[in-house]
Amino acid sequence: MTNQTFTNGYALLIGVGADLPVTVLDETAIRDILIDGDRAAYPLIQVTQ
Repeated sequence: MTNQTFTNGYALLIGVGADLPVTVLDETAIRDILIDGDRAAYPLIQVTQ
């Protein structure tokens, strides 16, 4: 894990799950990548689902 955090960006992720429940899983997977310290390192508070 790096000690760096991407503090200048925000992410809004939308999974439309009513008739396409797999989109919610995709959205959750993208969120996990964004908040991963070794990948995008967004602070969790700056990622909205």
